Amino acid sequence: MSSLPDPAQNAPITTTLPSDSPLVKEPPRQLLSKPSWIGPLPQPRSKETDQPTMKSHVRLSYSSAGLCPPVYVITSMSEPKWEPVEMEFTQKEDGHCDFYKEFEPEEGQHQFKYRLGPGDWWALDESKQIGQ
Repeated sequence: MSSLPDPAQNAPITTTLPSDSPLVKEPPRQLLSKPSWIGPLPQPRSKETDQPTMKSHVRLSYSSAGLCPPVYVITSMSEPKWEPVEMEFTQKEDGHCDFYKEFEPEEGQHQFKYRLGPGDWWALDESKQIGQ
């Protein structure tokens, strides 16, 4: 007598595959291309874009009574960023100096601070918004 189920009873047959079966270990297949009805494969995008980055012209200026050169600005707008850049200046007849430096940074928010002289004296331009 056999132990097979009677086909007349429509009983389900369950099978357990051995662990060394190629059906168990085969990784899922990945399509190398899309079916033709979906369209062409997308081309990989490079990190470089063909569109130019928007830049704007920024002029930072600082003055204080009795201040003499050099005055530096340290900013996220310079290349390399956060390196001291000596500011240019114009001197008035009374000896007062107006310091300025021009940048063309990419659009966005930028930060800067002024260093007075070669030491560790920092100045805050109170006419500008302060970041938190």
